[in-house]
Amino acid sequence: MVVLCMICHAPSFSGQPPWKLLLTYPRECGQMAAATSPDGRHAVTIGWWGSMYFSRDSGKTWKLKQTGIFEPFESVAYYSETGIAIPVSNGAVLLSDDEFQTWTRVTVDASDSLTRLRRVKHNTLLCVSRDGVVYRSSDGGRNWSAVYRGTTPLYDVAVSRDGRAIAVGSRGTVLMSRDTGVTWTPTPGRGPDTIRLLLAAFVRDSIWMIAGDTTYLA
Repeated sequence: MVVLCMICHAPSFSGQPPWKLLLTYPRECGQMAAATSPDGRHAVTIGWWGSMYFSRDSGKTWKLKQTGIFEPFESVAYYSETGIAIPVSNGAVLLSDDEFQTWTRVTVDASDSLTRLRRVKHNTLLCVSRDGVVYRSSDGGRNWSAVYRGTTPLYDVAVSRDGRAIAVGSRGTVLMSRDTGVTWTPTPGRGPDTIRLLLAAFVRDSIWMIAGDTTYLA
């Protein structure tokens, strides 16, 4: 059973506000990822068997949507106030701006496997892959270009408010961008080859990277 919670305000190191229980999911609708719209009014969670929950009131109430799309949902991002993008199998992305009443399937690279997708700014998205590629779209996910090609799988990409971005992956790989994901360079420092970095996040003036067996703070 998965429980959805929300922080009312941004956490701080001096004291984290309490969490509030919003919804308890049925076991068959376990959720894997969540995203909020830029204005904070809309939110979505995605999960098993094509299930999604939508909120139009900043997370106060939620409505279940069974899409009938039986593909693995593991990442989601808003590219606009109502537009949603979800990476799926065969190197494709699903796009919808009506809470998946209708959607469009866009192939990024049919030979690749997409792992994570993030919003950069309005209509601009970044996506990373198991082939070590960073893809970028500036038109709401309709067209994509490969802006970096590496040799190790990438598992996450994070974006800061000032336009910096970081991508992490196998063999301690860390890539940085300072221009909203247009260009990328490997960082001078990296984790050991035995480390698989799974998640990354910008936290205040630091970057957190989480591996399969430990946590790194840079």
